[in-house]
Amino acid sequence: MNTPSALSTLRTQAGVIDPRRGCSPQGALLEMAMLEMERQRLNGETLRMQRRAAQIAQRTDEINRRRQQLQRFIDWPAPDRPATLPPFRPSPERNAPRQRRQTVGY
Repeated sequence: MNTPSALSTLRTQAGVIDPRRGCSPQGALLEMAMLEMERQRLNGETLRMQRRAAQIAQRTDEINRRRQQLQRFIDWPAPDRPATLPPFRPSPERNAPRQRRQTVGY
């Protein structure tokens, strides 16, 4: 069973064109106007795609720069820091319960 591809099998009214339309000056002008509108639409779409491609390229560069920074941090341990970090131990002062104070709003 053949499954049709989505965009190539869409049926629109674009193919329903009176073949006599191009034979008259009015029909030729109408077809030229339609072609110009399609050209402008495609040019706008091209510009949007170029802007989006530039945004994607910029974000890709940012990701690569950040990845390189992180990789340098991993590869080059500082001389004052051991190669392996000690286990995390929270300080008892930070975990002590705080006294609540009542504030007056006037």
